[in-house]
Amino acid sequence: MKSAYTDCTARRLSQEIKASEDRVKFERGNRHVLTVRGLKSLLPDRFTVDNLSDLYFATFETTFRIIHVPSFRSAYDSYWDAQNSGDTDMDAIILAIMACTICLSSHTSPRYNHRGSNFHSKAYTWIKACEAWLKRQSNKHRSLASIQVRCLRLLACSTANIKPKEYYQEVQAHTAFMRSAGMHIDPDVFGSRCTPFEGEIRRRLWATTMELELQASIDKGVSPNSSQR
Repeated sequence: MKSAYTDCTARRLSQEIKASEDRVKFERGNRHVLTVRGLKSLLPDRFTVDNLSDLYFATFETTFRIIHVPSFRSAYDSYWDAQNSGDTDMDAIILAIMACTICLSSHTSPRYNHRGSNFHSKAYTWIKACEAWLKRQSNKHRSLASIQVRCLRLLACSTANIKPKEYYQEVQAHTAFMRSAGMHIDPDVFGSRCTPFEGEIRRRLWATTMELELQASIDKGVSPNSSQR
């Protein structure tokens, strides 16, 4: 039968799809290591960053409450004029925010390719850059900014459909990390060692973690760990 239809359209289409899938696998294998001059060099123009950031605060932030909006707005206004020699917390936070919304944005029309679209490719690059930044952060002195980036990264992976089969395990690992960092503990226990602002952010990030864990468990079809005593 195959010899009778060696040049049929369906067979050629099947071969082209298989070749395209092989190219994607090869390119993904070569993109495990991301080399850039700095996180800020990955940012698009100011107009695009503004649009993607505004979209995030109009959608995701109304539910998850990862970022303290007034503090972010104040830092964002002076961010573009600052001259920093190394990567900063704001670099990582802005990249993670854009990774959450790039695939939902309509600021320009996406260009589709065998990897999906240029929007999806940018989200993948930004997420990888945030992962590289997180690996450079101290495990002994965990900053609230690094935990915010961790939460945003998970949200971005879900939105951009990156590592969908591994997402549940990623969320469970994040939940375990948050517990090990003491984020589940009531900030009032720390007394004067934790400011009211830090305490509120800790509560928000733990609530966000529980929301992510609940949704991932529902999608997986299992009971969330937060419901188990």
